[in-house]
Amino acid sequence: MDSLPPELYDNIFVFLKGLDPIDLYKIRLVSKKFQRIIDNLKYNYTADFIKNNISLQNKINRLTFSSKSVNIFRWLFKNNIFLTDNNIINIVSNNRLDILKECIKYNEILNNLFNDKYSILIFNSQKLVQSESPLIIAGVKGYYDIVKFLIEIPLMKNPFHQQIDILIEDILYSKNSRSLIKYLCTYHYDKFIHKHFTTEKILKGLDDCEDLIFYLLKSNKICINNVFIITCIEKNYTKSCIYGYKKISDNLLIPGENIVRIFKTENIDLLDYFILK
Repeated sequence: MDSLPPELYDNIFVFLKGLDPIDLYKIRLVSKKFQRIIDNLKYNYTADFIKNNISLQNKINRLTFSSKSVNIFRWLFKNNIFLTDNNIINIVSNNRLDILKECIKYNEILNNLFNDKYSILIFNSQKLVQSESPLIIAGVKGYYDIVKFLIEIPLMKNPFHQQIDILIEDILYSKNSRSLIKYLCTYHYDKFIHKHFTTEKILKGLDDCEDLIFYLLKSNKICINNVFIITCIEKNYTKSCIYGYKKISDNLLIPGENIVRIFKTENIDLLDYFILK
């Protein structure tokens, strides 16, 4: 093939341009001349070529875990082969942050990735968000970098900002990533919809995290009430509990509940403080 004149390559390629994109890309391997022709190809397909092509969508899904290189995706995007919702879910599920970073260079993919259908304020569908949202999928799988990437995209209307409360609840349920919850509470608390309600869920659902709870206390990101105190007693968060006692109004405390739970946990330091108070 390498011995053929360039004009013959051009004539042959006229009959190949209509091939399925994945099959066309494979022809790069035939010879260096084909590789050069295909690499330089742009806008070879119409933008809606992939929409009703289930076979092509499935091939791209397989590529998200079988191909370690992002080059084929760059080539597809350059030739108007953009990603469907299902492709994006597969990219996230396979932890392909490298592909996602290429996606945001194209408005056609941005519109899919940051679709209004993920806005719970508009559709109020938590079930849809939990099953199809790239952010929730990444969070439940513990893909810290993808969660960070999706939330920090500087778009005026980023639908993922509205999902942070749901994300935290799902992470707590899956017990997958304490570092993600700490990141969200530290840097994106202002985006929580149900701020104190969500941090109370973190207190109840996450074990061995007194450092995080004490941070939430000091930064006024958690409500100090009798439920907070009782939960801290049961989890043996002595430092947080004493801090809560100092800040809570007496009319919010139920002393009888407190003393019973302190005795059950046999926390002598907390018992001493409680009696003095």
